[in-house]
Amino acid sequence: MTTATSGTGTITLVAAVTGALSFASAGIADGDIVTYAIEDGSNSEIGRGTYTASGTTLTRTVLKSTNSNAAINLSGSAEVFLTPSAEDLLFMAQPGGRLTLTADTPVMTATASAQTTVRYEPWLNRFMPLYDGVSYTMHDFGGALTQATTDTTKSPAACTTNSNYDVFGWLDGTTYRATRGPVWSSDTARGTGAGTTELERVKGILLNKVAITNGPAANRGTFLGTFRTNGTSTVDWIYGALAAGGTAGFFGVWNMYNRVNVSTTVQSSTDNWTYATTAWRAPNGSSTYRVSYVCGLAEDSVVAAYQLIGFSDVLGNAQASGIGVDSTTAFTGMTGYYNQAQAGGHFGRYDGMPGIGFHYLSALEYRSAGTQTFLGDGGTPTWTQSGLSFTGRF
Repeated sequence: MTTATSGTGTITLVAAVTGALSFASAGIADGDIVTYAIEDGSNSEIGRGTYTASGTTLTRTVLKSTNSNAAINLSGSAEVFLTPSAEDLLFMAQPGGRLTLTADTPVMTATASAQTTVRYEPWLNRFMPLYDGVSYTMHDFGGALTQATTDTTKSPAACTTNSNYDVFGWLDGTTYRATRGPVWSSDTARGTGAGTTELERVKGILLNKVAITNGPAANRGTFLGTFRTNGTSTVDWIYGALAAGGTAGFFGVWNMYNRVNVSTTVQSSTDNWTYATTAWRAPNGSSTYRVSYVCGLAEDSVVAAYQLIGFSDVLGNAQASGIGVDSTTAFTGMTGYYNQAQAGGHFGRYDGMPGIGFHYLSALEYRSAGTQTFLGDGGTPTWTQSGLSFTGRF
């Protein structure tokens, strides 16, 4: 369509050029948001605007232009037409990035503990779908989006200790952001209603159901994932390791999209220890022989297995191995069993879905009678090893 508008403001549309339809004839309704392009001599612009049938006008929000991506100064004889942008051609693809704690590392393969910045890094691509109240459009968010755990300007409040938070991608004017929502109401529940991070599925995509202070309005933030703070209000991604009581694994970041398998092993460097009480407990009473993690939605299962090497003081006095889900005194899943007076192995295993939120899986040991000996990284022979293995999707 032609326009006699001059300057950089809203366009008044005049008539369809020869061989083309007017916007109205093409089915554009009053209030529709469209992707437009302008040609004005050697100048051009592509953007999104709201069409108004009365007065036949079109607002201008520029995506790209020959004027350093600002609105071009119209001469009064430009032509305006509808066209898809690159983002439109990726309509309704899933977000292409991942939440992470390490710069330029969308998939973390090394420990990153006590981090104060949560990042959303491009991985498959750097697009995300954003909802405008009517439809979704794919947006190029440009690169890494970051937020400090202490931020209070584009998040409701600074992070507190041992708490869960959700992250939402949104467009703040012309700036793309990854903003956290309010703290979850508990370790395993977001809460509902105003002041919470309640989710709502709109046309297949999970959005923030209610407005977030300093963040997106209701249904304007695309849910990207969840993270968990530790006792110092920072965020951990820790692979388990060999240590006196085992270095606990802690996976404090979970992605809504583009999850990958993550595995780790926790082992004790203590050669051996004995146990003479009839009760389940963590190996050698350790509080670190475990893997903790956060899960934003109950969509994937986790697997944990504890391989235990040990022997009994007397043939027939038994020992057992297992996995405790959020417990060091009760097992869940399958147990291992051994009752010989010589070194041998057995293992307990858990495959399941503990649910959304924060959970831990602990190795467990048990004694039925007598004095049981359990081996850590050495013992006799020195090649015997016990350990907790864990696999999840984050």
